[in-house]
Amino acid sequence: MDSKTELRIKAKNIRKTLDIKNISHKLCEKIKALDEYKNAKNVLIFYPLEYEVNLLELINNEKNFYLPKIKDETLEICPYKHGDMLKLNQFRIQEPITKSVSSDNMDLIILPALAADKNNNRLGYGKGYYDRLLKNTKATTILPLPKVLIFEQIPTEEHDKTVDILLIA
Repeated sequence: MDSKTELRIKAKNIRKTLDIKNISHKLCEKIKALDEYKNAKNVLIFYPLEYEVNLLELINNEKNFYLPKIKDETLEICPYKHGDMLKLNQFRIQEPITKSVSSDNMDLIILPALAADKNNNRLGYGKGYYDRLLKNTKATTILPLPKVLIFEQIPTEEHDKTVDILLIA
């Protein structure tokens, strides 16, 4: 089995070849069709990196949306509306400048990842921010990914959290 580092490199190379705009739209449509999404009021999404699934079209829906912001070793949850001011963090990810709220308010957390496997194991970027966030939440988790980024098996460690719903396009 490939190591997490090898799988991250492989996933990043695959992502560069994809029609991510089309895939992102398909994944947004699949998310909108889920009962978990329809019933959620407070939804955490992520601001996409280059070549990453872009879910920002969801923000036009009648829900309260939030983006993560890194503070020390944790992710803070901050309200976000289309057009709100953002700033680049140390990883060159756009973050909100709004005041954070409790993650207890989240009904749904839509996660970024480089890849996943058929057992809903997620391969993140290796810093553990989302694993630490998910340790303390009861929110339903969704991982939207292109089909080619679903690997047979991803190595896991004790702190790794699986996702509730793996959405593939």
